[in-house]
Amino acid sequence: MDANVDLNPRVGMKFDTLEDAWEFWLKYGRQVGFDVRKHYINKSKNDCKVTSRGFVCAKQGIRGKEKEDMICTRNRDETRTNF
Repeated sequence: MDANVDLNPRVGMKFDTLEDAWEFWLKYGRQVGFDVRKHYINKSKNDCKVTSRGFVCAKQGIRGKEKEDMICTRNRDETRTNF
């Protein structure tokens, strides 16, 4: 990605690859000052091609119940704040 690229996200942005989109989001988060994570992925039922992918702030949302109920060898701190 070119250093002169506008790092202001806009609704409807399109990228050539998922990797390009993820790299953009990582750079944007770094520039603004927050950590990021991958949120969801939607795929076509016909050919399994990705139709959309969501990226969010690492603190967005709350951890699902299924993650809380798992037996873990090491409990992780809750970092999501639902903002």
